[in-house]
Amino acid sequence: MKIGLALSGGGTKGLAHIGVIKVLEKNNIPIDFIAGTSAGAIIGGIYASGTPIKELERKILSLKSRDFLGFILDFSKPQGGIVKAERLMNFVKENIKERYIENFKIGFAAVSADISNLKEVVIDKGDVLIAIRASIAYPGLVKPVKIKNSVLVDGGIVNNFPMDVLARKNMDFIIGVKFNSVRKMKDLSYKNVVWRSIKMMEIFLTDFRNKDIKNCIILEPNIYGVSTFSVSDKLAKKAIRAGEKEAKRKLPLIKEKIQELENKPDLNLNISNNL
Repeated sequence: MKIGLALSGGGTKGLAHIGVIKVLEKNNIPIDFIAGTSAGAIIGGIYASGTPIKELERKILSLKSRDFLGFILDFSKPQGGIVKAERLMNFVKENIKERYIENFKIGFAAVSADISNLKEVVIDKGDVLIAIRASIAYPGLVKPVKIKNSVLVDGGIVNNFPMDVLARKNMDFIIGVKFNSVRKMKDLSYKNVVWRSIKMMEIFLTDFRNKDIKNCIILEPNIYGVSTFSVSDKLAKKAIRAGEKEAKRKLPLIKEKIQELENKPDLNLNISNNL
């Protein structure tokens, strides 16, 4: 049986993925393929490259608030984005064990969006640094990645929760991690209206893309107080712990589902033919 792990985007909230992977690994739940978007591509790519999850956690927890702030305040001339992301990518480069995805022991795919040709791009081979860099190019903030005739930006605008990517990879069971919690609307400020509108589009798009997927369990860590651009080492730790807590809470269901599928003579596909 093949098990896939879908890791959504979410900036600092995405550090919860570390906590989830720790719990899965501790309980001997093997991951055959990881599909990640944005923050999910960073954590998933580093782990799939062969870096032990506890080693990655130590590196993250060794960072100070000024380090997280430095990842954002890495300015460049405005050319599709004001942040170069070189500091963040240097961190990624220092922590991957294998550079080329074809050599990973765990399958990996990073989702990005080609705004030149208006299509989703799933990078599942080649240089993992390019795959991750494209997936984190937050529109208007982080400079996009140009490859031939494509201009790649953050995959969150087309597929922030890539369970369907795993279904197309014929995974028999999918564990997904996403962050859809939205607090009650308190005001009509410009920032709040725009943010909630974007969030609503993301939620509806996610639900539509994944509506036909079965044999999956979704984890939603409680990351209240942690925002996409949180730059606090304390909040980073909080996000990781939230991932651990949610994975432990859903662990009995995950084990039960795996047992159920293992007892089936013929595993079913995770996605209908008409998706």
